[in-house]
Amino acid sequence: MPLPEQLALFHRIRRWLRPGGWFLSILGHGAVEGWEENWLSSDVRMFWSHADAETYRRWLTASSFDVVEQKFIPEGDSGHELFLARARGQSRRIAPT
Repeated sequence: MPLPEQLALFHRIRRWLRPGGWFLSILGHGAVEGWEENWLSSDVRMFWSHADAETYRRWLTASSFDVVEQKFIPEGDSGHELFLARARGQSRRIAPT
């Protein structure tokens, strides 16, 4: 997904969740945008478009998530960032009838 569209996606995901709902995502660690030829030693041309980890953390917070855990996941000479976030707001418990 192109980088300029990603913040709006976090806002939409937040609206899908109830207050207190969980969101687990694996995102970019360092900012990268561009094509990679022969991705995974195949004939596939892969497009990468991601921000750095701190930008993603700011975007999650701006989208009404509280980041509960953030962890670097190494992959080769780079890696990704795992975010576990919770939708802000009161969780509503429905009393059994």
